[in-house]
Amino acid sequence: MPTTTKAVSFFELSETVAAAPPELTADRPSATVEVTATARALAPNGQSTTYSSVVRVQGTVQDGATADVDAAGGIIPSGITISAKTDASPLAGEAVALTSFDLTRAMRFDGGCAAPGDQASPCRGTVQLQFDRSDAGRNGGSVRIDCGLIFSTRIVKSDAPDEELPLPWAFEVMLQ
Repeated sequence: MPTTTKAVSFFELSETVAAAPPELTADRPSATVEVTATARALAPNGQSTTYSSVVRVQGTVQDGATADVDAAGGIIPSGITISAKTDASPLAGEAVALTSFDLTRAMRFDGGCAAPGDQASPCRGTVQLQFDRSDAGRNGGSVRIDCGLIFSTRIVKSDAPDEELPLPWAFEVMLQ
């Protein structure tokens, strides 16, 4: 007996948020950025938009610090260490970056996610980014970081074709 395969279609929801920390200097060699996402609505088919969500952290590093020189006379650029953690991934994903970085972490939301517009119990998830200069600022100068977070989720839908939609979330970016 032949079998038929039914194609699965999805709602693809995503939103990009800028979250650049201040320049990292000798006086401020590290910075923390916290982004809180608050779900405001369900998907068009009534499903939660927070169930299988992820955040991708991408950025570039512009190093204006004076480079270290190793014992053999080679240049050691400053660079940064970036770590990203969420409630779903409390162990930080970490990367050492000289020019660019790209990390992905799962998100977890807490609160009234079955009714995301509920002000008494908002449906929220948080990602915390930690940026640290590899030279701890001792080489002077400044390191500029351009950083964006791409929040996304994928929800199964009953009819074709796939649809791309903005996430019905509000975002708050806080520098610490």
